Amino acid sequence: MFQRLADYAGAWLEKIDGWLCRPLCLKTRCAEVPLVGPFPISHTPTTIFSFNISWLTISEHRFEPLQLSIMAATLDEERNFIERVTGHRFRSEDLLQTALIAFYHKRMALVGDAVLKIAILDDWYDDGTTIEKGHSIQQKLAENATLQAWARQVDLGPLITLNGGQPRGSISSRQLSDAVEALILAIWLDTGKDLDVIKQVIRTMDLASFASF
Repeated sequence: MFQRLADYAGAWLEKIDGWLCRPLCLKTRCAEVPLVGPFPISHTPTTIFSFNISWLTISEHRFEPLQLSIMAATLDEERNFIERVTGHRFRSEDLLQTALIAFYHKRMALVGDAVLKIAILDDWYDDGTTIEKGHSIQQKLAENATLQAWARQVDLGPLITLNGGQPRGSISSRQLSDAVEALILAIWLDTGKDLDVIKQVIRTMDLASFASF
């Protein structure tokens, strides 16, 4: 039985067409598998799976130098893109990469939505305009339709690692808005919860131009 489990896992791994390790997950080109923590990539045999029975070892031929270079280049491109469209330079690579994984979006989006709204209202409060205007600004800038329009404009979708079993390129509108809210939270945490940075990010993203006032 144990050998059959090992054979099954080995066959499954053979089907993976290029993969990289991200914090808390194993990312493949089509899905991610939540793990206990980040795992190192090296040229020595690396053990990353356990069935609580025996360890399965992935041999060193899976980590060719060219593959590692491509992985690093892809991460750099993603980081440069996100930093360009948000105007924020990330200190934590882990926060950025986690925000790009759909598996974590629901939890992150819940808080990211609240952070986005309080940043919008804080700016409104300083302006001293009417309560009606405050409600309107918060509703229009933070609504899903606005975030989705921004995400489509900058082509955020291809950067999102979708849930297992979901075809590539099939990201939904809700997943796009969740991804934007996850990014907002990641930036807020990356800055030590600095609301002024979020306000600047909102201006850099120019969310007002995507809202239907």
